[in-house]
Amino acid sequence: MKIEKLAAALAAAKNASQALRNSGDGGTCNFDTAVFFLRQNGLTEKVIKEASALSGVTVDVRRWMKLKCAFVEIGEGQGSRRTTMAEAACEALKDSGVEATMYYHMD
Repeated sequence: MKIEKLAAALAAAKNASQALRNSGDGGTCNFDTAVFFLRQNGLTEKVIKEASALSGVTVDVRRWMKLKCAFVEIGEGQGSRRTTMAEAACEALKDSGVEATMYYHMD
């Protein structure tokens, strides 16, 4: 996947999540976020960093389940708003051709 395509996917994820900024924020505090694995998407950390800079979306590359993955830091809030925004971002990434999933983690 090229830098420009990933940057566009990240921007689409941000737009999808931002449309839900005013949703309710009740429920359990969490760290839910969209995530995608580097190897499954044929990406390197360099490509992700450049796409992140182009899109203005913070992406944190680290290991999860022993694999390198990218956590997309878009959500706001601390409860159900964060989950809703992260799920919208995840769906937008998938619609853009990124093999993405959700990371659910409650506090």
